[in-house]
Amino acid sequence: MKRRLIGIALAATLGLLLLPTAAFAAYYDSGSTTATAKPIEPSGFDGYVSCDPADAAKDYYDVWAISLAAGQKITLSGSWDAGKRLSYKLINASGTSLVGPSQSTVGTFSITYTPSTAGTYYLALGDAVGDANRVIYTITYIKGLPPAPTAITLFSDPPYPAYGKGLVLRATLKSGTKAMSGRTVKFYRFGYRSGKWVWDYFASATTDANGLASVEATIFDNKKTTYRAYYFGGLGYLPSSVDRAVYPKVFLSAPYLPTTLVRGQGVAVYGAIMPRHTSGTAPVVIQRWRWNGSSWALMGTTLARVSDVSTYSKYSANIGFPYAGTWRLRAIAPTDADHIYTESAYRTVIVRAP
Repeated sequence: MKRRLIGIALAATLGLLLLPTAAFAAYYDSGSTTATAKPIEPSGFDGYVSCDPADAAKDYYDVWAISLAAGQKITLSGSWDAGKRLSYKLINASGTSLVGPSQSTVGTFSITYTPSTAGTYYLALGDAVGDANRVIYTITYIKGLPPAPTAITLFSDPPYPAYGKGLVLRATLKSGTKAMSGRTVKFYRFGYRSGKWVWDYFASATTDANGLASVEATIFDNKKTTYRAYYFGGLGYLPSSVDRAVYPKVFLSAPYLPTTLVRGQGVAVYGAIMPRHTSGTAPVVIQRWRWNGSSWALMGTTLARVSDVSTYSKYSANIGFPYAGTWRLRAIAPTDADHIYTESAYRTVIVRAP
């Protein structure tokens, strides 16, 4: 590719109406398809398209390639001799028209476009079909700066909500180390609705001076719930999002049993766990602790199986106490697929000698 020769410019200035075909080789030229397109650089170049029968090698189309980042705005301006028709459009890599196509004899055009995804886009220029023209055009453009990346973090307060309780989601939005204030963050919850799992929008909040946006939220079905904080971007910044799974605690009552027992006596110990767990499984562990005079010593653990009772599950196990003294029992529900590790309150028992 070469720039227009000074002599040719001078000849045009002196009023020569027709340039010889060979002279057009001195203009910038590109391929006629996206596969043969050349980069649209630098701004302010001259090119031509021609349907003139006098041109031995007609050049009906020029397609120029434009590389853009997501959200990077470009303004393209074109000028040519008024009265001659030039067709123009902006297309993507698959040939789909994004702006245009248009034809004009006005002698100028302007296209502004901001892509949502990064990629190569194309300015397609052509001599209007049926016109025996040579159209000399000048293309200038202005590319905006690529949008700055953003990052968003999301935390739950408390990290592990109690059974049946809500929480506060706190999202912090930054670009690099800069806190982004005055931006809208939208919050979604992944839940089961109308027979399928979907992302449900439920709240939005504006970031403060520290880039923090907070909303209240609820746990779905008292089980693990995944939330999403989403910043849609804009004003020179890219969008960003983050997901966080929040595991609630189960409801777990303290083990129930008589408060006074005889050494060697076995007793049924039971309690409640919510939400309901599969009947016959053993999601609860009962710990037995004994006071040794200076501290509590763990004396053993027993798996407790559950059975369905109304809206909750009843856990139960038979436990014996081989020594006299002060004992205490506590139920533990280990972490599972939907809940975080949970401890019950203690139940104290006095075991006497026979």
